[in-house]
Amino acid sequence: MTVKKQVALHYSSVPTSQGDLLVPYEFHRSRKAKSVRLSIGWKSQVVITVPWRFSYEEGVQFLMTQGDWVKKHLDHTHRSETISEYYMKQPFWNAYNKKWRLQIQYQGKQARYRLDQKTSSVDIKLNRDKNLELQLMLVTRRFASQVLEERTKELAQYTNLIPSSIRIGNQATRWGSCSQNRTISLNWRLLLIPFHLQDHIILHELAHLQEMNHSRNFYKLLKKLDENSEVNNNEVKNIGSKIMRLGRV
Repeated sequence: MTVKKQVALHYSSVPTSQGDLLVPYEFHRSRKAKSVRLSIGWKSQVVITVPWRFSYEEGVQFLMTQGDWVKKHLDHTHRSETISEYYMKQPFWNAYNKKWRLQIQYQGKQARYRLDQKTSSVDIKLNRDKNLELQLMLVTRRFASQVLEERTKELAQYTNLIPSSIRIGNQATRWGSCSQNRTISLNWRLLLIPFHLQDHIILHELAHLQEMNHSRNFYKLLKKLDENSEVNNNEVKNIGSKIMRLGRV
């Protein structure tokens, strides 16, 4: 099991046209980065990414010049939703080419779910005396593990790109990944996005079994596996920020 290294969170006063702003930030070096770039992380922190040979000071200096950009994007960043808040607005799981409506009841001894094929619904029973968010996370990940593993195996057989193993996790920023030992790892939140986007992400990771990079050959292969890969990728980017923040409070 690989343990992900924790990245330190720092704070700095950044000048903006409306005055100084206290900004939380992380610093990363990347061998793939060609220039300094800023992004907003799921914890509402600024992520500074610099090319491998750049110094920490160079990254922070760039942050200091981007105060208005930082303020604009932090102002538009919403806090992470709880799973129960999300399900109140969108009570669905996407699985087996169906949209399953969730029916949540607080009368069980332990967190469990049952599918009703006739009504395409899922009866979820939770224990009112236990942490409801943790219980919702448990049943959602349990079902996601079953569904996403089955679908990945189906697409693996179809494409003849066979992983050594399949894992379902709680990744912070990625929908999926493929390791050198041919393990496909997928994010349980895939259960909450449309089927065609689930397949797009799974096919993306399966393509890495043949092309362990993002070269021209990789995208050529992905286009062969998913003819709408470019459109699907843009859809994933548009919904990614909201879904990735889900359950991180």
